[in-house]
Amino acid sequence: MLRQRELKLYQWMASYLPVLLIRLGIDEQTAFARKPDHQLAALQEKSPLRRN
Repeated sequence: MLRQRELKLYQWMASYLPVLLIRLGIDEQTAFARKPDHQLAALQEKSPLRRN
């Protein structure tokens, strides 16, 4: 019962496009500390604070 209610709620939320998108501007080391299951190389590629 709870599972179905939760699934229905997520489906409802997914049916709307976001009006506002907030993106964290953090370096790849901070991102890796927050999400250690992600590959560091991928986080480095996505980081807006990349070093040149």
